[in-house]
Amino acid sequence: MLYYSFLHGPVAACSQCANDPSHTTFFFATAGSYNPGNGGPDGIHYDVHGNLWAQCGIGGIIEYDPRGFIIGYVPLPNGDAAATNFAFGGDNNQYIYMEGAVSGTIYKFKAPYPGLIGPGGERLAAQH
Repeated sequence: MLYYSFLHGPVAACSQCANDPSHTTFFFATAGSYNPGNGGPDGIHYDVHGNLWAQCGIGGIIEYDPRGFIIGYVPLPNGDAAATNFAFGGDNNQYIYMEGAVSGTIYKFKAPYPGLIGPGGERLAAQH
């Protein structure tokens, strides 16, 4: 996960970023976001509403809306310092299963919307 400020429209505002004269990489981006915690996410998945779910180094999963704003956070229930991975599954592909990195315990919770990629890699219909 990278943070971009988009000071001049959909162009990455950092000296290390690759030049993108066609503006195809960040064409729809209007804002930046970040993933708090140590390092990057260990897993990312979209739901059918275009929200990005990212397992993060602060003991849970963060939900970002399509603009990059953090709209939700689900902590691990046992106080594990980090989550190690997660996946959508279960009834209607609407449950998230995540693992505590310290305990190795698998936890399950119901997400607001189903995951975009269903069992066997099937892409579910996007919802608006």
